[in-house]
Amino acid sequence: MSAPAENLEHVGVHIRIYLDGAQLAEREPVKVFNDLAETPGVEIRIKHEISDPMHLKSYQIDGKLLHTGAANFSASGLKRQDNDLIVIEGAEAAASFKRNFDARFASGEALPIAAKQ
Repeated sequence: MSAPAENLEHVGVHIRIYLDGAQLAEREPVKVFNDLAETPGVEIRIKHEISDPMHLKSYQIDGKLLHTGAANFSASGLKRQDNDLIVIEGAEAAASFKRNFDARFASGEALPIAAKQ
């Protein structure tokens, strides 16, 4: 973790990540998420594996911006693949997304102990 990321909480930045549990177990770089989970100001929760697959790739920033699109958060997804990114500037759109995200996030589980090893 870089020094700026380690200091996020000190400047009031909080990051919440909600992952598809099945994908985390199958193919995601678990160590990266474990390292992130140890960072102050970062909370990671996992969608129940028995639920339908999740394909959401959206985030809001400071209650003002909403970013959403088809690209996976990977080097190829963001640089090489032909994907869209929609940026909506507006508190109403960001608040609507946050309400929906809060409900999903609350229904998830903390990063499993097995994944932290």
